[in-house]
Amino acid sequence: MKYLIYKITNGKFNYVGMTTQSLSARMAQHKKDAKTKKCSITPKLCKKQPPGDLGRLHSMLAKDPSSFLISKIDEVNGTYTDAKQVEDKHKRRL
Repeated sequence: MKYLIYKITNGKFNYVGMTTQSLSARMAQHKKDAKTKKCSITPKLCKKQPPGDLGRLHSMLAKDPSSFLISKIDEVNGTYTDAKQVEDKHKRRL
């Protein structure tokens, strides 16, 4: 499967995530989740192990969504585990 590793930033705060969606669809979903205070893409994962930086991103997106931009930083063709390792590598670089 193809996974996109992306960064969402407002110049001060950076969030790295991964998705199988287009970047525009993923950003729209983050903004919707910020408004509804939910984790709609991976609710089971969020309940099991909620990413701390995701809550902070959604809080900031709810206040000023237009100040954030999303961009692709990597692409992984492989398993979820493969993509998660690449995502984690990029998160460590922040």
